[in-house]
This record gives sequence, structure tokens and C-alpha cells, in this order.
Amino acid sequence: MGLKPYHGPLPPVVVVDEAWVRVKGKDDWIYVALDPRTSRIIYLEPFFRRDEYTTDLFLEHLVEEYGEWPREAFTDGGSWYRAAFSF
Repeated sequence: MGLKPYHGPLPPVVVVDEAWVRVKGKDDWIYVALDPRTSRIIYLEPFFRRDEYTTDLFLEHLVEEYGEWPREAFTDGGSWYRAAFSF
């Protein structure tokens, strides 16, 4: 599971993105969900790769933490998001 630095209710609109980082010589990915109104990080989680599976896992963990899906979610349109949001 990831880190939930914000302990309020899930904002109705979130922005989801990921960033590549190098930690101790290893390539990793940090997924993050932001509240676009406040720029507050509402959830983040590290993964060893970026693909449809890890994207889906990140979103599942976000929903587990808040108990609901956001009303709207914006992404950069990467192909790894399309499968995760095809519900």
C-alpha cells in the first residue's frame, strides 16, 4: 500500500500522474493522486515498473483508502491509464 498524507475526504476531482525516479541505482516509479484545487497530494505509492497492472493496483489502493472512486480523474493520457479506467 501507499502513503495517504491527506486525511480528509476524497476530492471529487483528482489528477493522477507518475514520475520516474532512480533510487540507489534502481529505476522506480512514483504514482501520485493530487487534488487540483489545492495541489495537495492525496495519495502516493512507489512501484518498480509502470504498466497497466501497476496503474490498476494504484487506483485500487486509492479507492480502498477512501472507500470510493473519484467523480472525475484526469491523466496525461498514457496507454497504461486507458485499461485501468475502462470500467
